[in-house]
Amino acid sequence: RLSTMAVPTVVTLQPQAVAMVTNTKPMWQTGLMDCCTDWSVCCCGLFCFPCLACTVAGDMNECCLCGTSVALRTMYRTRYNIPGSICSDCCISSCCLVCSVCQIKRDINRRRAMGIFWSPSTRDTLCGALTMATRHVVTVQPGFSAPPQAGKWHTGLLDCMSDCGVCICGAFCYPCLGCQVANAMDEFCLCGGSVAMRTLYRTRYNIPGSILGDYYSVMCCPMCALCQLKRDIDYRREQRTFCSGAVHSPVC
Repeated sequence: RLSTMAVPTVVTLQPQAVAMVTNTKPMWQTGLMDCCTDWSVCCCGLFCFPCLACTVAGDMNECCLCGTSVALRTMYRTRYNIPGSICSDCCISSCCLVCSVCQIKRDINRRRAMGIFWSPSTRDTLCGALTMATRHVVTVQPGFSAPPQAGKWHTGLLDCMSDCGVCICGAFCYPCLGCQVANAMDEFCLCGGSVAMRTLYRTRYNIPGSILGDYYSVMCCPMCALCQLKRDIDYRREQRTFCSGAVHSPVC
């Protein structure tokens, strides 16, 4: 009689790989008063502040006269999802303009070193390269997101008749319309008709333009600029692509 022996079953347990996910909140690379972290930027800001402001404006592909503006700081924050508000940008720029510009320049240098800085000129080149390289494997560095596609205004600057309600509100109660826009964008009510508000909106939805263009639009016809902004907000709300928070994305 053959004796049957139980064949042992060998089970191999492989260690499970646990993915550690860290949610890093976007923030400034250096503090407002961290001048000692980069002496070259600090010295340039102290002894040749206009040169530093022009350098920052050039890095952001803006007019050299906009390097010290509140709108530039707002645009930079919005582009990189850095928390803040137009009111805080205005207070910081008013209290210590040199510190504000130095902080932006240090942040630009840090992001360039990490390979996560982009400007409107490099954005177009990058989008074209990603479109052509459809059959190649693209490795994206951590912390870097591909720039979004270009957006557009859904109504023109002088298309007031496309929404008579907004036009009438802007003509007879301009402060009320400004408060509505500021409230929709989660900003202080007095910032609704500012140049920084228009710059913030363009940057958030990647609408082509410049700070200088925003300045001319607001200065030449503030009511038209504000009405266009309000009409665009209403349109995006109807399309459910409007985001009121500080997140640089149309989807909340």
